[in-house]
Amino acid sequence: RAGIDYVDLNLGCPQRIAKRGNYGAFLMDDLKLVSRIVRTATSTLSIPVSCKIRCFDSVEETVRYATMLVECGCSVLGVHGRTREQKDLKATRADWDKIKAVVDAVGSRVPVIANGNVRHYDDAIALMNYTGANGVMSAEGLLSDPALFGRRVRAGVASMTSVDEAMAQRTRYSEPDPSTAEPVGALWPASGTEG
Repeated sequence: RAGIDYVDLNLGCPQRIAKRGNYGAFLMDDLKLVSRIVRTATSTLSIPVSCKIRCFDSVEETVRYATMLVECGCSVLGVHGRTREQKDLKATRADWDKIKAVVDAVGSRVPVIANGNVRHYDDAIALMNYTGANGVMSAEGLLSDPALFGRRVRAGVASMTSVDEAMAQRTRYSEPDPSTAEPVGALWPASGTEG
């Protein structure tokens, strides 16, 4: 459709309303249904479909989940490093090791966007450096600092491009086979590149 660049499936919402409605992170209880949803969306739509997830308790389950989503056609994967039960951000730190494991498993096939414990600009840099993710996202951090991503790291590193620009590039330049496509729409340009 005109004006729609991509669809994002939020498979990570841990709120009570998502539990009552059986959506968001509560779909993790029915991976066959999640698979059908993502396959239907990616095979029906002519635009990219991204997914945002929460982690399972184990690294292995989390990696299997991420791999399944990529195999179903997910174009960009956002990974929040907490489980759906870990809603108290002050009590529980995001598990960056799980995000890193997902990047190691599927990051050569799709861009992975890391989420969790990004309250300050330096947190975003640390999360990217630790996990190898293509980009970061933040929710709580942006509430207290809306300009969180508007800074430059150091000379020679471009500022972050917008998600819309990244998805437009991904759509424009990606190859038909997502397993061979380069992550052109990476949200955080490499050192020395223009944003």
